[in-house]
Amino acid sequence: MNEIGHEKRRELLEMIASNNNGQEVNYVGFNRFVLRKPKIEKAISGEEIFIYEDILFDDNGNRIHLSNVYNSIFAFRCGIAVVCMRDGFNIVHGRSYMVSKYGLISAKGIELLSCEYDSINVSIDVCIEISKSEKKKFTYVKNIIDGSFDWERAIEV
Repeated sequence: MNEIGHEKRRELLEMIASNNNGQEVNYVGFNRFVLRKPKIEKAISGEEIFIYEDILFDDNGNRIHLSNVYNSIFAFRCGIAVVCMRDGFNIVHGRSYMVSKYGLISAKGIELLSCEYDSINVSIDVCIEISKSEKKKFTYVKNIIDGSFDWERAIEV
């Protein structure tokens, strides 16, 4: 996939923002844009905490419909992006902290891994490190894209 030029990227950023009440829009690579729609949630401690619903757009400014609501969509690498869903709150020393779970989506918005992992790191050399329940495992981007990744059989780090 060819990257769009700087001028076209700027135009799309402005168009998506203006069509959405000037909300924050970021370029996340692979000709994709993310609109960060803020919302407020009340934590167990009573604090109001800002979280976001991230909305994905293509290189024509069209919304890509996602199967889930993601609180963060990170930069695309190798055609996939880490996504995050907030999974409640923990209280430490009287302060609320969001608990997050991570997954992966394709540039078409298809969920490749559900948000059940503690962390996911996609490196530029097509390797992926995935953590869950204090275990770290390793796989390749191709295993995620072709659907052959299996947590139980993945290589432990």
